[in-house]
Amino acid sequence: MVASKSPKTVANNVLMVGNWLKDARIETLPPSSVTARHIAHWINDPTRGWKRSYRHVLLGSVRTFFEFCSAQGWIVADPSRLVALDYSCMTHEQKKSPEKMPFTEEEVKHLIQELTGALERIARKAELKAVDERTDEQESELEWIQKQKLFQQSRYVLFWLFAVRLAAETGLRLSDIAALEWRSLARMEAGKLILWMEKTNQRIEHTISPALQNFIGDIPVVDADYVFPEQRSVIKDPAKRAGLSVQFARLCERVGIKDRSFHRLRHFKASHDFAKMDKEALAAKLAQALSMEQIAALLGHASSKTS
Repeated sequence: MVASKSPKTVANNVLMVGNWLKDARIETLPPSSVTARHIAHWINDPTRGWKRSYRHVLLGSVRTFFEFCSAQGWIVADPSRLVALDYSCMTHEQKKSPEKMPFTEEEVKHLIQELTGALERIARKAELKAVDERTDEQESELEWIQKQKLFQQSRYVLFWLFAVRLAAETGLRLSDIAALEWRSLARMEAGKLILWMEKTNQRIEHTISPALQNFIGDIPVVDADYVFPEQRSVIKDPAKRAGLSVQFARLCERVGIKDRSFHRLRHFKASHDFAKMDKEALAAKLAQALSMEQIAALLGHASSKTS
């Protein structure tokens, strides 16, 4: 829809705009005939249980659509700019912003321990299967199927163990981890991970711990280019990529960790780094970079003299 948007954002926008056009029954209406009323009735529909944050996302998608229409010369005025959220149509719960708590260090350790234990149990099962080989042809075929299932299970658990450990150390997004290439690990001996981020298309370099380096070194190579080709195929499919986030949420719930998304591992990394910062040195740098008026605004002072 817009060249600067990521494929995931474009796919989401197309889906949301499609739902709006269908719900409002204006699929055959040209963009130039759409009015603010068509948008407002849908965004502010009191019968829907949408929260404020989701309504903001929907309105943003509709506005992106009209930005595209304007760039194509299909409209003169943008009706979406006349639309605002009507808070009177929302309940108290719908108006509240969701509280986004980062993972705690104990939760991260617990999740890693549970995943490590699951991987070890699968490995033991695979060893027992190898010892208990059958000579009968039919049973051998069954044995092969069981081994394939164990392999798939081990790859599933291995990916999430890798993803959690890497995100906790680097703060990388799930999409970047799922699509990670082996060439990004070419300087792993020097403790460096280098990649281009999917969302921003920027090159970044992270330092990874010796323990994580050793863990990565033990990951079996099943594809010449990608570390986890199965997850990469999912993350590159706009219709399926949300499935990885759902998997992670369910994984956390199974080990007793509730209300945590993978993105909270980025918050964990940021919180962890901030806790280790020299606050006095940081304050000194800010004081050098900001004017007294900016510092007063940050502190909520009406006058810079107060600061």
